[in-house]
Amino acid sequence: MRSHPYHRTAVVLLFFLVCQLCCGVGLTAETTDVDYQRDIQPILAEHCTHCHGGDQETRQADLRLDERDAALRGGETGLPAIVAHHPEDSELLRRVRSSDPDTIMPPPAERKPLSAEQIELLERWIASGADYAVHWAFAKPTKLPLPDTGAAHPIDRWVQSK
Repeated sequence: MRSHPYHRTAVVLLFFLVCQLCCGVGLTAETTDVDYQRDIQPILAEHCTHCHGGDQETRQADLRLDERDAALRGGETGLPAIVAHHPEDSELLRRVRSSDPDTIMPPPAERKPLSAEQIELLERWIASGADYAVHWAFAKPTKLPLPDTGAAHPIDRWVQSK
């Protein structure tokens, strides 16, 4: 008696599902690295840089959060928005966690509060050093040294090195 092809497909899919679940156990947000481009830049773009970005006309409190040096320097308050490796000293975290309507960021009128997960990502990012990674499209390409394979043509050197 032959098994139905759909049964075999279902068994294979079930097997892969179980493997995925088993392999994913223990892989939580705390164990994954915070990536500026993937995790932090979207938060800052959605909630912060409209008022604290590169546009001089709309910038408030003389604070820029789109550039690392400016965020470390801070704004009108004289306090650094970000203190790398010290989230407890970072004004940015104090403001997003505040319950005072006069100091909370983003302001309640914006109706864009940060979620607990977003705040936790910001805290982990600051604790890890608050690196502002440059998007690959804007990074200057680096010229790698040619492999020493003895070939005369550069392309041949690369091919022979593999």
